[in-house]
Amino acid sequence: MITLRAMTEEEFEAEAKAFLDTAKHPRFGVPYTETVYQPMLELLAFLQANGFKTFIVSGGGVEFMRAFSEEVYGIPRENVIGSSLQYEFQQTLDGSVLIRQPEMVSFDDRAMKPANIQLHIGRRPILAGGNSNGDLEMFQYTGGDGGPFLNLAIVHDDAEREYDYLTNTDELMTAAAQSPWMFVSMKNDFKTVFPPAADAAAVTATEVSAVTSPSTTPSTATMWPLIWAFTWPSRPTVRYFEFEMEPST
Repeated sequence: MITLRAMTEEEFEAEAKAFLDTAKHPRFGVPYTETVYQPMLELLAFLQANGFKTFIVSGGGVEFMRAFSEEVYGIPRENVIGSSLQYEFQQTLDGSVLIRQPEMVSFDDRAMKPANIQLHIGRRPILAGGNSNGDLEMFQYTGGDGGPFLNLAIVHDDAEREYDYLTNTDELMTAAAQSPWMFVSMKNDFKTVFPPAADAAAVTATEVSAVTSPSTTPSTATMWPLIWAFTWPSRPTVRYFEFEMEPST
């Protein structure tokens, strides 16, 4: 994120989209945007169809995620919260621009996630999904006011179709085991991991490629799977509890 400073926001987004158009995941051999989780897309679509507002809250760079959030997740760019840099306003002969600066405004991880949720949205979420220790405080905030809520702790335990690892998850998993939060196992609860084309590529990669060992933490990122979204409703409802009790299709 910091290496692409001194660009306008438009220049940065163009660079991000150029990367997304050409780069492929080293293990699965498909564009990174095809390594989203199919059950996540289905859950987001279900919530959006039933009056919920959905957001992405991630430690990734906010401007980078905005380059694909609407096309991939159906989440508008204004509903993306992430790590951010300073901007400098400049007036030029061609008009006004914002220039990216090297200083960070916020690293959206751990306790900064609920802080940024309040700063950018001003509402406490009632449903959160996450897969690492960086999501712990967001989970605690989601269930912290005594009202109805649902926290989904995603467990990466499918070495064949995705990865099997627990690195940087110990605090989240321990807290989940001691709370009413729900574990979601990729191996047992995900009928499909990636959208169909990427799922087929994942099986092929497992059989013939050793670029990234599925028994270890992915070093080059299943970038999009590591981005999760939380939602809050535009009207009171608890129908989502019934939906999530069933394995994802």
